[in-house]
Amino acid sequence: MTRHRRIAVPALLASVVASSLAGCAMPGSNEKELVYEVYQDAPQRGDHDFVPSSFIPTDAENLRIRVVTDGPGSVVSYESATSPLGEDCQPGSLVGEPLLRAAWWPNDVPADGLICGGWQVFELDGTTYAFQ
Repeated sequence: MTRHRRIAVPALLASVVASSLAGCAMPGSNEKELVYEVYQDAPQRGDHDFVPSSFIPTDAENLRIRVVTDGPGSVVSYESATSPLGEDCQPGSLVGEPLLRAAWWPNDVPADGLICGGWQVFELDGTTYAFQ
């Protein structure tokens, strides 16, 4: 094999591999997370994924919202002295696990919490967590 072919073949293979991977999403690339120091920093309209749900009190701080951008799945955490809001928040059994995880998400979901519309909500150590 000539010197040119020895260089061309690996370069061609690298090009084929790179182009075949270009259309593939890397794990987690369809997830997006935004963090708001206080509730008032979060958008109140627009991209509904990042507008705080109605059960989140307006005194919430350290509000984190993580969503799957191309399918179902959201997790939220925040700190607040106020309990989750709304007449649709009722005590209930929490079922399943979130469809996505975050570094700040607790390892275990308790068996009981609140059901607030489509959200399953629970509190651990002063932080409220919710998933759908």
